[in-house]
Amino acid sequence: MSEHRPLLSSRFGSMGFVLPALTFLLLFFAWPMLSLLRYSFGLDQIADSPAAARFTGELTSFSTTIWGGLLGADISPTVFGLELGQLPLWTAVLTCGTLVVGIRIGWKSGTPGRWLAASCGLLLVAPFMTIPIGSRLVRIAEFSSSNESLHLFFRSVTIAMTGAAWSVAVALPIAYYLAFIGRRRRYTWLLVILASFLASYLLRIFAWKLILGNQGLVAQAIGEGATPSFLLYSQFTVILVLIYLWVPVVVLPIFVAFDGIDRSLLEAGSNLGASRLQLLRKVILPTAAPGIVAGFLLAFIPSLGEYVTPSLVGGNNGYMFGQAVADHFVGNARNWQAGSVLAMLLLAVVLFVMWVSRRGSGSNVMTAGGAGTPRQWTENMRATVASPGAEILLRICFVAFMLFLYLPIAVLIVTSFNGSAIPTFPPDDLSFEWYQRAWDQPGIRSALWASLRVGVISALVAGILAVLASYAIARRELRGRGLMAAMLALPLVVPPVVLGVSLLSLFQGAAVPVPLGLLAVSIAHVVFVLPYCVLILLPRLQSLDKRLEEAAQDLGATWVVTFRRVLLPMLAPSLAAALIVGFVLSLDEVVIASFLVQDDPTYPVYLFTALRVADRTMLVLPVAAVMMVASLLLVASAEIIRWRSERIIVAVQNETRA
Repeated sequence: MSEHRPLLSSRFGSMGFVLPALTFLLLFFAWPMLSLLRYSFGLDQIADSPAAARFTGELTSFSTTIWGGLLGADISPTVFGLELGQLPLWTAVLTCGTLVVGIRIGWKSGTPGRWLAASCGLLLVAPFMTIPIGSRLVRIAEFSSSNESLHLFFRSVTIAMTGAAWSVAVALPIAYYLAFIGRRRRYTWLLVILASFLASYLLRIFAWKLILGNQGLVAQAIGEGATPSFLLYSQFTVILVLIYLWVPVVVLPIFVAFDGIDRSLLEAGSNLGASRLQLLRKVILPTAAPGIVAGFLLAFIPSLGEYVTPSLVGGNNGYMFGQAVADHFVGNARNWQAGSVLAMLLLAVVLFVMWVSRRGSGSNVMTAGGAGTPRQWTENMRATVASPGAEILLRICFVAFMLFLYLPIAVLIVTSFNGSAIPTFPPDDLSFEWYQRAWDQPGIRSALWASLRVGVISALVAGILAVLASYAIARRELRGRGLMAAMLALPLVVPPVVLGVSLLSLFQGAAVPVPLGLLAVSIAHVVFVLPYCVLILLPRLQSLDKRLEEAAQDLGATWVVTFRRVLLPMLAPSLAAALIVGFVLSLDEVVIASFLVQDDPTYPVYLFTALRVADRTMLVLPVAAVMMVASLLLVASAEIIRWRSERIIVAVQNETRA
């Protein structure tokens, strides 16, 4: 056989493939973040001239005044209700850094050291963990501050961390059941769980208003007049809804970690006399720790910058930091420079948490690995990880979990057939009246058409960029491919509210004068969707057998022909899945779009506005319910096609090797 030339003619050619995606992110992700940072130090202004900026109170030259007012504020640590006095903020930062060093040293020092790491981790998160009891948040320790923004930030961290911790607690038994007990249909059930996550974000939140409201499901069960006041418009409700929103995606990395555990470790431990509890404590959980940490981050990062959930179900008591950031840019009292400081603080904390997780356990949002290649699973190995009683309990937990995921969706769909003008559950009477009236509303049709256009454009552009970038990164000839993959995934760890305000600051500035509207939303959605497309396509390309490409080259095919005739057909199922997922994500995105639309809103923005007005809600529910069901069917169809096609491809590759 002749010597094979690389599919990409040179490293420069490889770089040429990944360059479009990196350039796009540089222009519409890195530059907006830099623009936001410049605003925070007074290096940029909104006003047209320095005189106008001084008149409106903006900083017109480099200054740390706003940062100093925030970071120079004192904090008040409280332990078991006992206030420890006023301390400067830098002492808290120094303490956190010391605890991070303890986590790092302990985690790498074997079993005794991991107790030190666990203790440092507990001390690090204790001030931000809470147990929601009624309208109060009961906690061991907490931070507060006389600075209103800093005090709100600490409270938002508490809500986000509590929601993420409970999401992990709920996801652990579900992932354990799928990985060890219900293995025969585990991927089918995993698809069902993830499909609920891709259903309408706004409607899943609104469904809880129907369940917890004064005329909702809980009120009907408890009895009229007996509904606890904390069930709606409170911090308890925000935490509950955050758990509901993010627990489906938290299940995924934990399941991958459990499913990747080498079964020989379990067999060896069992043969040496270890009990099931000892296997769980000393083998399963330590080995799956990176996946558990990744699941926590997947819930914590978006929850920290939440904007929509507290707006719909939080009320005044559930007001969060993400809303404060947004109010500085689009509220009545606009102050972009102060808002930029808050946004940069939020981003800095997220990056710090990512760094801690990376240094502490070797995990981040993008890694959730198990340990080694799992051996063939046999039915008699189930007894190694769960007793008959534990199996029954896990099955009950799984059934309850599925009801928890899909009951709100079912409540919303039934409510869309309500005959009255006010959404209530159960409905007073069933009617198709609102379905008929909804399609007659020109505003709804216009918003729906705008969302469809943005969704198609953003999915196609993101798909093309993701194919090119993933194709180049999957080739070994490209240096720094790990760093490039991390750069492509970086938008995943930025809270949407920060991405939205950063793009608003960029587009409203003189450097990149993109008019607000559907073009701006489309650009933003490409940034938002691109990492998801890469996550779907890159593993598929890395798993493809290179000998097929080499065979095509030996027959005289150029790399263009090889890509079009060999790789693209094998990549088609994953590409279709990436496009569909990108379209669904864009179709449902509301936070970023709410900052960038103008006179032609997308449907989620239109829906977000209507859901806060009681007499407009029933007009939008029918269309939203149809879109939710269609999204579920699209995602399910894409995953089924991808799964079946990959089985065929694997079979063909196995025959080729043979």
